[in-house]
Amino acid sequence: MRNLNSIPLSALRTVEAIARTGTLRGAAEELGVTSGALSQRLTKAEAALGQAMFVRTSTGLKPTETCTAILPRLSRALRDLSA
Repeated sequence: MRNLNSIPLSALRTVEAIARTGTLRGAAEELGVTSGALSQRLTKAEAALGQAMFVRTSTGLKPTETCTAILPRLSRALRDLSA
């Protein structure tokens, strides 16, 4: 994974919201964008990170091991920024 200092905050927010809510739709509603727009954001986020954060399946998106590993710290960091 690339140095997170060079990753846009919106990319990290996208990954975190999708992983936490468990659905593209839920994350899109939370972030105030369409599912299509969030899907495009996810593609850009994964490109910026240099690796896939989710596995695409017929039943939706499943977090990769890397995504699962960073999610607690990423969620905490975004909560801290919001505070």
